[in-house]
Amino acid sequence: MPVSLYLESDPGIICSFTGQKADAFYLAGGIDSFMGSSWIERFRARLGIERFKKIEILLTAAGTGILWARDITGERFGQCSPGDEFYPLMLMFFAVLGVGTCVYGIASYVGIIHEKCQIPESKVELDEAKAARCVSKRMTGSEKIDAGKSLGIKSCEKNTESEKTGAPWSGRDWCMAAGLTVLFAVMAFVNLGSMKAPQTAYEFEKNDSHGNEMVLRFDGSVTISEAQVYLGGKEKRHFVCSVPNAEGDGWDAIGEETELLSVYCWNPVEIHYRTYELGIVSMDESAEVLEIVLLDPDGNPILPSNADDYPEAFDEQELFPADTTYEYQSMFDEVYHARTANEIVEGRTIYETTHPPLGKWWMSLGIRVFGMTPFGWRCVCALFGILMVPVSYAFMRKISRSTWIASFAALLIVFDFMHFTLSRIGTIDVIVGFFILLTFYLMYLVLDDLKMGCSWKTVCLMILNGMAAGAAMASKWTGVYACAGIAVLLFTFLFQEYGTAAARTRKGMSGQAAISYLAGLSVICIAAYILIPAVIYVASYLSYGNDMGNGNVFQTMWENQQLMLHYHEKTVFEHPYASEWYEWAWIKRPLLDAYTSLKSGKISVVSTFGNPVIWWSAIPALFYTIYLWQIRQDKIAGYLCISYASMLFPWLFIHRTVFIYQYFACSMIQILMLGNCLHFFWERDPKRTRKAALLYLAAVIGAFLLFYPVLSGYPVKQEFAEQWLEWLEGWVLS
Repeated sequence: MPVSLYLESDPGIICSFTGQKADAFYLAGGIDSFMGSSWIERFRARLGIERFKKIEILLTAAGTGILWARDITGERFGQCSPGDEFYPLMLMFFAVLGVGTCVYGIASYVGIIHEKCQIPESKVELDEAKAARCVSKRMTGSEKIDAGKSLGIKSCEKNTESEKTGAPWSGRDWCMAAGLTVLFAVMAFVNLGSMKAPQTAYEFEKNDSHGNEMVLRFDGSVTISEAQVYLGGKEKRHFVCSVPNAEGDGWDAIGEETELLSVYCWNPVEIHYRTYELGIVSMDESAEVLEIVLLDPDGNPILPSNADDYPEAFDEQELFPADTTYEYQSMFDEVYHARTANEIVEGRTIYETTHPPLGKWWMSLGIRVFGMTPFGWRCVCALFGILMVPVSYAFMRKISRSTWIASFAALLIVFDFMHFTLSRIGTIDVIVGFFILLTFYLMYLVLDDLKMGCSWKTVCLMILNGMAAGAAMASKWTGVYACAGIAVLLFTFLFQEYGTAAARTRKGMSGQAAISYLAGLSVICIAAYILIPAVIYVASYLSYGNDMGNGNVFQTMWENQQLMLHYHEKTVFEHPYASEWYEWAWIKRPLLDAYTSLKSGKISVVSTFGNPVIWWSAIPALFYTIYLWQIRQDKIAGYLCISYASMLFPWLFIHRTVFIYQYFACSMIQILMLGNCLHFFWERDPKRTRKAALLYLAAVIGAFLLFYPVLSGYPVKQEFAEQWLEWLEGWVLS
C-alpha cells in the first residue's frame, strides 16, 4: 500500500508510529467504505456536509482510540490489564465518545427530518425563513418583531410567541432524552448487585431445649480460620465459639464474645483453631442466621459432617462469594432501609422509623419481585435515579426552550458522582430526590400556565404537583423543605401578578375581580397542595400493616412524628465521614459507603460525593444566578434561587450528625443553574459558548471516568486511588 495513501487517514497517522498498521488500515478502510455506502450518502445529504464531517471525524477518533487502548496499553473491557495498576480509563473514554457520537448523529438526523418537513416550498418563503432565523439569532423580544416587520417577515412574531410559550418537543428532543436515559440506565444497572443471596433462616432461640446452641462435628480434625455468618433481619447479635477441652468433658471458649453488626451482610468471626468439633452459642434472646460458611486457612469452605442437623444454616454454601464486596451484601444505610423494606413485605415489626415509610415501600416492590437480594433492594432506587434524567431534561428544556442546553443539563445529571452512586444504593435518598425534582418542575409548569389564567390543564398540573410533593414528604422529611419552597414560589408569583394595582391593570382586572379569582384559586390550591399531600402522607403508614398496634393509622402516624422529631433533634455522634452543611458544596469530606480488600491485592470502594468539575463550577454559577435574579431581574434565576435556598436553608438550624448526601437535592438545582447560565451566555455568543460547553462536558465526563472505580466498586489498585483520586486532605477513598 502506498505510504501516502496510508497516511491520509487519521488512524494511519497515529498507528504508523505504533506498529498497529493492520488494524488501523482495516479501521480506516471500514469507515471509508461505511461512509461511502449509498444509504450513508443519503444520510450525508440530509444532515449536511459540515455536520456529517464532524461525526465522521469523531467516529474515526473513537475507533482509533479504542484500538490504541486495546493494542498499545493492553486495556480490556470488564477487567484491569494484567500487571497494570490502572483500570481501562482510555478504553472507556473512547467507547463513551463513540456511543455519544452515534446518539448525536441519530438525534441530528431525526431533528433535521423534523425541520425538513416544515421547510417552505417557494424560494421567496425560503429566503424569508432564512432571514427570520438570522434575526432570531441576534435579537430577542420586541426587537425581533420590529426587525421582522422592517424586513416584511411575519414569522418573527410567530417565533417570538413560540419562545414565550415553549416550542413543542421535536424528534431530536425525544431522541436525546431517550438516549441519555438509556445511557444512564445501562450505567446504573451494570454490576448493580447479585440476584442471589441466602434466603433460608436458622433461628437461635433461648429455651430449655438448647435452641441457642449449635454443635458442629467434622470427619477428623480440621483447621478453621474463620466463620463467615450472613446475618438475617436482626442486627448486633452476639456469639461465642467454643471447642472441646483437653479432658473431653467440657468446652473452652475461643476468645471473647463476638458481636455481629450488619444485617444481610457477611460478618467474619475469627476462630483460628484446629478441632474436630465446634460449638456456636447465641447470647441473645433470638438471632436469625441465613448462612454460615467455615473457611480453612486457604479460604476453602469446610462443611460439617452433621450439616443436615442445621439445614437452613448450611444449604446455600455456593452463594458465598470469593470477595465479599458490595455486590453480595448490604452497605451503609442499606442495613436500615433495605431491612425495613423487607419487613414491610413480610409484615414484621418495623425497625427503621426515623423517616416516613413511603420510600421503603417503594423499595419493597423490588424485593417482592427479585427477593431479598442486593439487586432486589437496589433496583427500584436505580429506576428512580434513571427517571431523574428525563425529568431534568424536560425541566431544562422548558426553562431554556433549547434542545442543546437541555441535553447539557441532562448530561451533567448523568455524569454527576452523587446521582450515580445514590442510584445504585438501596436507600431512600434518590427516591426523595426524584420527587423533589419533579415537584419543582411541576410547579414551574403550574406558574407558567397560570400566566394565561387557570384552566383545566392548570388544575391537573396542580393535582400532579400536590401528589409529587406529598410523595416527597412521605419518603423523607427533606420533602417538606421542597413543599415550603413551592409555597414561597406560588405566593411570590401571585403577589407579582395580582398584588399591586399596576399588576392588575396590566391584566385588565379590577380589584374585586382579582379577589374573586384568587378566592377560587385558593380553593383549588388547598385541595391540591394541602389535602392531597396530607392524604398521601397518612396513607403511607398503611404499609406498616400489622405493626400499627391498635390498627389506628392516624395514631401510628402521630406517634411516629414525635419519634422522628426527637431523633432529628437529639441524634449527635462522632462519625469519620460526617460533614457540616457549609462543607458540602466544596466536597470537604466524601462518604465511604463500602470498602473491601480483595484477594487480588486490589480494593473495591463505593463512595458518595459530587463530581468536582460540576460542584466546584456550580459555586460561581450560584452567585451569578443570584446576580441575574437581583440585578437583571431574571425570573427563571429567581425561581432557581428560591428552590435552592428552600432545600439548603433548613440545614442551618439542624445540629444532628449529617453527611454530604443531604446536599443531593441542592446539587440537582445547581445543575439547572449551570444550564441557565449557559443559556444566558448562549444568547449572546453561541459559537464561543458552544465550544466552552463542549470542553466543560469533556472535563465532566473525564472526571467521571477517572473516579469511576471508587464510585462503582470496580476493582482498582490502592496506590491508584491514593495518588490520583484523593485531591483534598479530607478525601479518604483508599
